[in-house]
Amino acid sequence: MAFFVDFGNCATYNGLYITNGDLAGLIPNIESLCALEEVEKVKTLILYYSYSGNTKALATKRAAKLGTDAEEIAEVKKPFILVGIYRAWKRKRTAIQPIKSQLDSYDKIIIMSPVWGSYPVSAINSVIEQLPTGKKIELIMVSAGGGTKASAEGTKALVTKRGCEVVGYTDIVARRKGGEVAGREM
Repeated sequence: MAFFVDFGNCATYNGLYITNGDLAGLIPNIESLCALEEVEKVKTLILYYSYSGNTKALATKRAAKLGTDAEEIAEVKKPFILVGIYRAWKRKRTAIQPIKSQLDSYDKIIIMSPVWGSYPVSAINSVIEQLPTGKKIELIMVSAGGGTKASAEGTKALVTKRGCEVVGYTDIVARRKGGEVAGREM
């Protein structure tokens, strides 16, 4: 007779098929097996800006997959796209609605931004200005294919200047197919 043993959060590491009696006398305290593989829980927030909905779709999918909170960043006044591209190139900030999430209460913040002219949108520069020091920051840039080679190092520098650690930087190409948005790393 076989059964599946699932050790809670450790199922990824310790889910085993065993037969009746295989563990008898081998593991006196089964909970200690799980404790050996315990993974540190990191409270994470995804902050994202989306102009056309592509970044929003990818951010909400990622939040659901990771089981994290997500908040959309909204500008006080949405810019005309050409003005937005110019501001992005110049690394200008823009007025954004107040961030509702308490940033201090998160260990890690994932920032997702559309890419305009190889740069993150100016609303993201405003978000970076509000980051509390000491946070782990992951940057995810969403484009139609151009990427951010020209601006990646400068964007990371803005984050580290705030006293935060960049723990990841990813360029993602977003594609719409049948109403769904899919992303893949560049």
